[in-house]
Amino acid sequence: MELADIDLLDRDTFVKRMPHDWFAYLRKNAPIYRHPEPDGPGFWVFSRHRDVVALNRNWENYSSDDRKGGVVELESSPERVAAAAALNGEGRMMLTMDPPEHTRYRKLVNRGFTPRVIRSLEDHLREASVRIIENALDKNGGQVDFVVDVAAELPLMAIAEFLGVDDLASGRDQGRDIVGNGPVKFEPPYLRRANTHS
Repeated sequence: MELADIDLLDRDTFVKRMPHDWFAYLRKNAPIYRHPEPDGPGFWVFSRHRDVVALNRNWENYSSDDRKGGVVELESSPERVAAAAALNGEGRMMLTMDPPEHTRYRKLVNRGFTPRVIRSLEDHLREASVRIIENALDKNGGQVDFVVDVAAELPLMAIAEFLGVDDLASGRDQGRDIVGNGPVKFEPPYLRRANTHS
């Protein structure tokens, strides 16, 4: 294997398999690697855990703040940039914040994720898990895409529960769009309510 064999932009490879061999090669031979990008400047790949931890802790130099160029979406387009801006409006996601702003929001959110709160949801989420799996098995003659049909559903359901979303069906596509970097199609009612109260 050579560096030229590694194409982290090849989505088809990730659909077929997780290329652990690529990451093992990178960790051993090029732990900090500037990956080429067609029609773009390329991007840095940090493949060793200790380097990722060091970057994460050095937010002053390696910012996540979108106003400083932080989180960059590969294969972006003007339409996707406009959709993201419309979604965020005046607000911002925690993913695109640095301390101390990120720390303030994380402290607020963490209150909802204490062991006591999580335990109180366990029975409900266990029942929801069974429903999600049964629904997945009922679709497509028992053929299940685990990531789409199961793994993506439970976190969305749990988040909706935390946020007090009334109509999970209307918020489901919105959540998938945000998590999967898909196009934003609509603003669900719970977001409209939240925006009118802020």
